[in-house]
Parts: sequence; C-alpha cells; structure tokens
Amino acid sequence: MKLAEIKIENFRGIHLLHLPLDGLTVLIGENNTGKSTVLEAIRLVLTRGFGLRRAGQFSEYDFHLVDENATPQTAEPIKIMLHFAEDKENEWPEAIIQQMNEVVQLGTNGLNHIWLQAEGTFNLDSASFETKWIFLNSSGAELVLKNSTPLNLISKFVPLFFLSALRDASQEFGQRGQFWNGFLKSIQLPDDKREELETMLQEVNTSVISANAGLVEVTQKIANAGQLVPLGSTNPVVLEAIPTRIFDMVGKIQVHLKSTSGAKLPLHRHGEGTQSLSVLMLFQAFVAANLAEAYAPESIPILALEEPEAHLHPSAIRSFGSFLQTMAGQILVSSHSGDLVSRVPVKAIRRLYKDEGETR
Repeated sequence: MKLAEIKIENFRGIHLLHLPLDGLTVLIGENNTGKSTVLEAIRLVLTRGFGLRRAGQFSEYDFHLVDENATPQTAEPIKIMLHFAEDKENEWPEAIIQQMNEVVQLGTNGLNHIWLQAEGTFNLDSASFETKWIFLNSSGAELVLKNSTPLNLISKFVPLFFLSALRDASQEFGQRGQFWNGFLKSIQLPDDKREELETMLQEVNTSVISANAGLVEVTQKIANAGQLVPLGSTNPVVLEAIPTRIFDMVGKIQVHLKSTSGAKLPLHRHGEGTQSLSVLMLFQAFVAANLAEAYAPESIPILALEEPEAHLHPSAIRSFGSFLQTMAGQILVSSHSGDLVSRVPVKAIRRLYKDEGETR
C-alpha cells in the first residue's frame, strides 16, 4: 500500500500541513522548516503501539505551542493522518483487501483507500498525555471497528524503516548496532560444529601465546593476585590472542574494505564518506533481510532517510540520487543537497518553507 499523503496538525513546529507523496519523495528546504518533523510524524504513527495509550506515546514536547504562554496541557490536539490509496484499480493484493476490509474505503473513482489517524491529547482527569489511533471514512468520521485486527496489520503491510541523519559507522557496525546486531544474532551453529571450531580456536590461541615465554611469566604473576582477592583455584588467568568462544568471535566481526591500492583496512580507517555510504548499504541489506523473514509478500516498505548525502562528495551524491530510484519500496528523503535533487524527478520534490511562522 502506498502512502499517498500525510496531514499534520499541531505537531512540534507544524501547525497545519497537507503533503502529497509519491513513490519517491524528496523533502527540501531551510533548517527548521519541518522536513525531519514530517518523517518523524510518519515514524511515530507506524512504529508505536496501537490502541489508546497513556503516556509513552506523544510527549509534552510534541505539542505545537502557538506562543510563549502556551503549554502542552492547553495546546490543541495533535492529529497526524496517513492516507493510503491505490494508483489504479485492483492494485492492492486480495490479501490486503480481505484482511483490512473493515477499514478499506472504495472511492467514487473505483480505487481503494485507507485513512489512519493518530491523535494526541492531554487528559485532565488522569493528568496524562494520551494517544489514540483510529481509522476514518472518506468523510473524516471515525470508523467503529468490530476488532483490532486492522490496527495490528497496518504495520505488517506497510513496515517503516528509518535511518537517522546521525550515523556513526563504528557504532552502527558494532555489536549493539541497530541494523548490524540483527545479522550477528542470526549466526547459529549446531553444537557439534561449534565445539569443533572452539577446540581449533583454543589450539591456535595456545600456539600464539606459548610462542612468547614472557607471556607465560605474565600469566603466572597475575595469578598471584589470588593471594589478595578470590580467584579460580586452578589456572585463574587466561590470555586470549583471539576469541576462543563462538559468541565472542561473532561479536567481534569487523568489516574491512580494500583501498585502491588493494590494502585491506578496517571500515573505521576509511574516510567519513565511505563510512556513511557503508551504513546506507547496511540499512538497505537490513530492510531486505527483514522483509524476507518477517513480512508478508504483499508488504511494501516505507524507507525514510534523513540527509543520506552526509559526508559524500558531490559526484557520489549525484550517483546516490539516481540510486534512490532503484530502491525497493516507497522512499521518503530529507535533504540539503542540490546535487541529490538534480538527479531525482522534479515531481518527487517537495519544498517546505516558513511563511509568517507557518510551515507551508
């Protein structure tokens, strides 16, 4: 399902904005005009829990404050409406029509539509912020559902993958990296194979350590610490030249790239542009792997990219602008790069600007 448009009311710096979207949409404009806010609005609606939630959804900092005296408690409700629509008749697979039949609305032009809205308010009785997700009919009225199935399915049919502008390759390719970690966790070996490999690693480690008698002496001296603090009774000190357990080894997997001379260098030793581009490609691989493992074939993802041009040379940015059009799914990009914009269709560009304090 393609996201055809988004309407935002009273969310952060945006009072009211209606934005049509394409298969590829590039948001441009000066700082603080709302580009990141648009991407964040979509992320909040599609990736946070559904139903009626108190606290933990929209926070006090998400409400649009009209002046210096306004407070989140007195601000107008936040409303973020996502409109999904067909571009042509019978475009949506039958699985979507059947499973989302309670909320699918047939337009006068014979095309199917779904309107999903998240609304954030402050409840005076409970003194807490609440977020409510509802589906709307073509007139904007709330649909009364018999069950919560459509709410649970919307993120399955339209999974959102978000890549922030703040990208640190050393962290992204680290053991806790949000994308890299998923690949590390998927490495599983049968017990017999694991034991065989760990035995081999132990032998290699022993050979390396024993090649230097001084290291053996260091081991014995450190073991003397057992006279002062509790340590293992036998062989309390272990030196490891390489990880000897599979899960330790997996956690230390590193990406190396060959330079133009052929020398193999760790990723973090390459330039910032190469590191940033590697994170972008890791993100794409993560999306492909997750779609194959966790989502139905009918799913069409939304890929939201903040400033993908960071640290790239203009020629690389132009190439990436062309590359965007080959990526699978619906692509939403915020950018400050004229080089990137020069390589995307004119109809894909949305320029945001401020007019007397209002985002247009």
